[in-house]
Amino acid sequence: MSDNEEAMDKFIEQLPKAFSNWDKMELYRWEGFWSNATILKAAMMFKATFKSDPSDVLLASSMKTGSIMQDNKDLLVKDNPHFHVPTIEAMNYFPKTPAHDVYTMPSPRLFHTHLPYRRLENPFPLEEAVESFCNGVHIYGPFFEHVLEYWEESKKNPQKILFLKYEDLKIDPKKEVAKIALFLEKPFGNEQDLEIVLKKCSLERLKNLEVNKSGSLLVNVSNSSFFRKGIVGDWKNYMTPEMKEQIDKITSLKLEGSGLEL
Repeated sequence: MSDNEEAMDKFIEQLPKAFSNWDKMELYRWEGFWSNATILKAAMMFKATFKSDPSDVLLASSMKTGSIMQDNKDLLVKDNPHFHVPTIEAMNYFPKTPAHDVYTMPSPRLFHTHLPYRRLENPFPLEEAVESFCNGVHIYGPFFEHVLEYWEESKKNPQKILFLKYEDLKIDPKKEVAKIALFLEKPFGNEQDLEIVLKKCSLERLKNLEVNKSGSLLVNVSNSSFFRKGIVGDWKNYMTPEMKEQIDKITSLKLEGSGLEL
């Protein structure tokens, strides 16, 4: 173990900690958000050593919010999307070397993170998952603070941060994908090109590719776990009215005055 790693381990052990019943692991609170030790070390190292470039594109999302659908190359037939668009804090979870190194890949660089702005599926009883979600003690939590940081920064710097909602992508995918292309200064030349991207990025196509039906890109995470039903409102089939009310209350409280509606 290097001196830097030993110093990080000592620092992490001094942080506030709590056991997450949702994640079934010890989490540490750093800069207001919860992570496990592996993700924390990767995030700390990235923050200390990475030099950003104005042409960098960072796809940021909370966990399980559909960001995997944004990758749009035929390379997806061969590997899970995360192999080609590296998640900066998950590099140590990869059993094989990813296609790109975030430090050496050529510009413009595209990478992904679940980390909150300031730091730049196991079976589990749903009642306890809702409780963990609401109290914020889960990996990358608290959720609302995570989302609000990006929301507020997107209002301050709309030319640098594009804030998207999964529901909007579902309602009008053409409009939202065209918006992404314009934000990246790569507008579509014609309707046909837009249709091709939508088809290649569709949930149905991605989850039915052989590479995503089996195998594992991340340790202990099957490729198939990245793809669910991809529909809005499916929570009604799992959550009780009491769970909905609990989430609605915390959502209203946390987002009050922000102008953001979820």
